[in-house]
Amino acid sequence: SVRKLAQLGVQLTVEERNLLSVAYKNVVGARRASWRVLSSIEAKEKEKGESDRATEVEDYRTRVEKELEKICEELLKILEDYLLPKDNTTEGQVFYWKMAGDYYRYLAEFASGEDRKDKAQKASQKYEEATKNGQSLPATNPIRLGLALNYSVFYYEILNQPQEACTLAKSAFDDAISELDRLPEEEYKDATLIMQLIRDNLTLWTSDASDDAGKPTDDGTNVEEIEAERYSPLQRSGCLVNLSQYHTFQKKIALNYSVFYYEILNQPQEACTLAKSAFDDAISELDRLPEEEYKDATLIMQLIRDNLTLWTSDAADTDGGKPADDGTNVEDLES
Repeated sequence: SVRKLAQLGVQLTVEERNLLSVAYKNVVGARRASWRVLSSIEAKEKEKGESDRATEVEDYRTRVEKELEKICEELLKILEDYLLPKDNTTEGQVFYWKMAGDYYRYLAEFASGEDRKDKAQKASQKYEEATKNGQSLPATNPIRLGLALNYSVFYYEILNQPQEACTLAKSAFDDAISELDRLPEEEYKDATLIMQLIRDNLTLWTSDASDDAGKPTDDGTNVEEIEAERYSPLQRSGCLVNLSQYHTFQKKIALNYSVFYYEILNQPQEACTLAKSAFDDAISELDRLPEEEYKDATLIMQLIRDNLTLWTSDAADTDGGKPADDGTNVEDLES
């Protein structure tokens, strides 16, 4: 089993580490969801004065809490006794300290009084340790971004400190934006998916703050909850960028004009210069976009980036010759 593998006292590979995370996430995630539903039903039954029914639900909720506590404490012991001492890599340390913070956070969700305060303090300590270890990782590293996402959710949901949550999330987003255009394709997709989640949380939290509505019913989404969901092709692609409706039109022109340089004029250098300039300009303004505009042009920016990847690759392989598969323009996409 995954648990026995983790208890072997050896450093896990990245694949084994992810398998462990997903295995416990699935077990805990189902019970956390059940706990939320039961808590809601219990509160409604009490409001209706149905004390017998509320007592039945409370008993079942308590059983779920005991199961959650057992599973979380089991993993926390594995992390502290076996995994953290054996993994000396920076990513491994950040990954495991972050996981420890997450599972103390899960325990704090259903704790109360001094017990909740104690669990929250331990979660904060683990997240801080992960943050300290993660400073040497690139700002776009998915583990570092995932840590910022989950830590900000902890501030918002457990500590009820929305300002600190927003500050942490925005700092992580801004730091990653400045390095985004230098990433390889696969890393780009991983990073932008988490950045989208961070941005969605910021939109939700700042909206609630401006409406003076207090804490929203739908709390921030963290990596554990999102990984089990199914995404549309556009979300899975990790695309990000847009500026405004006018700038979106500009990007379409830049995309088509660069394809014109490449296909018709056979000037790959000029095509790449134009496309890269358009992409870099958009990246610099990414964090100032309204939500709808942000989503609308993500496909265009991905096309520009795909063309750049294709053209520079072909230039290296054929000394600048024109590839058999030409660049894609907006008309190709729209049809």
